[in-house]
Amino acid sequence: MARGISLKPWYQSKTLTILVVLWALFTACLGIMIVVIFVQPHWITGKADGKSVNFGLYRNCSDDLSDCSGSLNEFANIHSSAWKASTVFVAFSFISTFVSVAIMLIYWLCCFRSSGFGFRVSSGMQFSAGVCLLITCLIFPIGWDSPAVQSVCGPQADVYSVGRCKVNWAYWIAIICMIDAFVLSYLSLMFIEREIEASTATDARQSAETGTMDDFRSRRMMTNGSYNQDTTTL
Repeated sequence: MARGISLKPWYQSKTLTILVVLWALFTACLGIMIVVIFVQPHWITGKADGKSVNFGLYRNCSDDLSDCSGSLNEFANIHSSAWKASTVFVAFSFISTFVSVAIMLIYWLCCFRSSGFGFRVSSGMQFSAGVCLLITCLIFPIGWDSPAVQSVCGPQADVYSVGRCKVNWAYWIAIICMIDAFVLSYLSLMFIEREIEASTATDARQSAETGTMDDFRSRRMMTNGSYNQDTTTL
């Protein structure tokens, strides 16, 4: 780093403060939504014996959640291998999202001069969360041909065909989370980092201007000193 160039702490820059706080808030909201879709059994819904049955990633419940079966402790008993993989990918996306926030906070609070690298890492983590959610949305319908789903949704339920059942809100929120993760990743890498670079360029320009003025003043003082010396000699 050039001499005299320094990054201001984020709390001393109004623009950076607003950007970082908004980015962190939206990322935290993304993490909360991922938790919701992970635990809620409202991915697909159907009726069996006059009662509603809701299927989630690893469990199925009635509408009021009073009658549920399946848990993470019974991971091997999840109805479909595709749903097992979906459960793992959603868990990875949750971990990646909150790790990205932790990395951003660490770099901004402790490592100002390496903040650009911190945002790049956070961007990569959010991108990986988006990829995990994308894979989840693609492979979850593969499990619709399982016997448990066909017993509720009918024999016509098959891969990417939900039969008599309907896709519920948790699946659509998973798609929204996927898009949100990719957007936040882009903002982290491009928009916020450009602000950091702009701040660095401004500091560098100010330092250069200060150095130029100092050089000018030094030369002027030297010139005046030489003139005074010549005048005294005369």
